Amino acid sequence: PDGIHGSGTKLINGVEVDLSTVEVVGEYTGAQMAAVDVDAPVGLVDHVSEGEVGVEFAGRRLVIEGALPAYCILDGVLPEGMAFDEVNGILSGTPSEAGEFLFKVTATDTVNPDVEKTYTLRIAEVGAQLAPASIADTSASPVGTGTTTGDGAYAAGSPVTVTAAAVPGYRFLNWTDNSIVVSTQASYTFTIDINHSLIANFVPDVAQWTVSTSAAPVAGGSTSGDATLDEGSNATVTATPNAGYAFTNWTEGGTVVSTSASYSFVIAADRALVANFTALPTYAISASATPSLGGTTSGAGNYLSGSSATLTATANPGYVFTKWTSGNNQVSTSASYTFTVAGASV
Repeated sequence: PDGIHGSGTKLINGVEVDLSTVEVVGEYTGAQMAAVDVDAPVGLVDHVSEGEVGVEFAGRRLVIEGALPAYCILDGVLPEGMAFDEVNGILSGTPSEAGEFLFKVTATDTVNPDVEKTYTLRIAEVGAQLAPASIADTSASPVGTGTTTGDGAYAAGSPVTVTAAAVPGYRFLNWTDNSIVVSTQASYTFTIDINHSLIANFVPDVAQWTVSTSAAPVAGGSTSGDATLDEGSNATVTATPNAGYAFTNWTEGGTVVSTSASYSFVIAADRALVANFTALPTYAISASATPSLGGTTSGAGNYLSGSSATLTATANPGYVFTKWTSGNNQVSTSASYTFTVAGASV
């Protein structure tokens, strides 16, 4: 050993590796090993640098190993003179042809989820300068659940369209860029400005069901909670009465399913729910003074059931207010009397 490389051979992920070709960085013992993240997954670098025909391409490790040994495969075409080592994940060589080359690298440590990325490698002719460009690359997540297109090098300001297609058993969910959702359409067009790494996210293609709501009568109130949801998801619909109405119940096909304005359920089929409202009755509230010369009253009128009413008594000179009565029953000794309307009152 030369202090840099290993010695002998070792079987790694089913591949016999000559350790004399592997660089060993330091020795790890004791507490040093405690700093290793045992859950760190395998990763991939974002982009590869450009090259020139006849100029050696500085070896670039595309695979970022996590806590576990990883191996990778390459799918696509490299320029003549260049190679990719699927054991250590290094791209290297001296290109002998110019052009734009697309290839995909998939890496796995057999424990954590596989990762993949499509790379665009641009090689210039001898002595030539490549035109400025931004790279768009795409990948599917989880790996193997779909395919993507639209990778390449584009002039700044150009429109770029990327597309995603799910494999059987999955459906497209959305496109994310730097973990931010940028589109929920399988075909997504944007104006490129910098390098973009777009991920097409797919989910199991379970049955989806629709929740629709309506109010009866329409003037009675409003409803919310309409949605299209995966089977087994929780759904909640809410009914809000308008002024002059009270919520009664939720019905489906004429059958009462809930008497709660907020109704939650697990969806297993399409649901068409109706929120039923009832018009509140109006009551006449009258007020009078006894004796009539003793003073005046205000606040009488028509009120909705359940609303608040306030009656006020004002004594004339020589008189003092004593009490409010209803049907010969005392209801208040305050000149300003507030109550909830539940029926006609005198």
